[in-house]
Amino acid sequence: MDLIETYNNTPLFILIVLVSLIFVTIYYSIFSIGRAVRTFFFPSVMGKIIESDVVSKVSDLNTEPNARKQVYQTEILYKYNVDGKAYTSNKLSWHELKSTIHSIHESELSDFEEGKLVKVYYNPKKPSVAVLKRGLVFASFFNLLFLFLSIATVFFIIFKKYLVV
Repeated sequence: MDLIETYNNTPLFILIVLVSLIFVTIYYSIFSIGRAVRTFFFPSVMGKIIESDVVSKVSDLNTEPNARKQVYQTEILYKYNVDGKAYTSNKLSWHELKSTIHSIHESELSDFEEGKLVKVYYNPKKPSVAVLKRGLVFASFFNLLFLFLSIATVFFIIFKKYLVV
């Protein structure tokens, strides 16, 4: 059974659910990537790292005990002042990376050791929202990948009757 035949035999309800999920993915990706790009225009102040560590959690994506994986994430807490008001934040970048590779997070921490002075980029309209890394980071590219795959799937569903078989 080829792809076109599978598509033709798929119930309408499943196609509607699939298309809805794809549009939600597209909306989220555009919204999230747009916010990450806007951080390029955030003003900056100097801040201080209060805590930095690599934490590990067990992934709950699979219910089988042998299939669970150790997932690592960089956790940072820093303080900064904007217009005389003190703030704290724990956001390293707009998209946080979680992975099974501990060394990625360890190398990330080398730039953000406890007590170190760092440049903090904050939202001028809402100074409590801040990041230490502006723009699109490695984790952002997964959103871009899902965005492009979602758009390609929508085009396939819409224009499938024009495909040459």
